[in-house]
Amino acid sequence: MNPCELTMSVTALANAMACRLSDDELDLAAALFSQLGDTLATISTRRLSAFPSISCRVLMPRSGKLSDISH
Repeated sequence: MNPCELTMSVTALANAMACRLSDDELDLAAALFSQLGDTLATISTRRLSAFPSISCRVLMPRSGKLSDISH
């Protein structure tokens, strides 16, 4: 997907969400996605600079089991 297609897709998704969410729900979704983006950027930066190879343990939602994820 080229950059123009990507931004058009994100805009379309935002418009679709805005049509279906209340103002309060939209505010919450915006805050959550902002936090998600910031957190992913922080993780990515740390991976590239300090931890070229890391492993994480995550709780899998459906099974409730811990799983190791390596990068």
